[in-house]
Amino acid sequence: SERIQMNVESSPWLAFAHGVVRVLLTLFSITHWAACGWFLLGAQQSTEQTWIAAHVPSDAGLTTRYIYSVYFTLTTMTTVGYGDITPTNPLEMCFVSVLLGVATV
Repeated sequence: SERIQMNVESSPWLAFAHGVVRVLLTLFSITHWAACGWFLLGAQQSTEQTWIAAHVPSDAGLTTRYIYSVYFTLTTMTTVGYGDITPTNPLEMCFVSVLLGVATV
């Protein structure tokens, strides 16, 4: 482990590649967990409208719903979002506010 770290640190290219991989893994990890949270909010059976009911086809499977969730969280964290998927109730709006706060760090 120490030997590998020394080899990585001694090569500027490897150090750069290591940094890029770390940033990408962090971004993918945060996106995945945020997408899971976003999905859970939308999947709640409540009297209020949810983002899943408003924006995802009713016959969509779990994989498709996860893809919608990842798409929303990634576009929200990396841009201002496209506006095609939006929060539809106060709890979802709070989640998105926290997500935007996390994304600014």
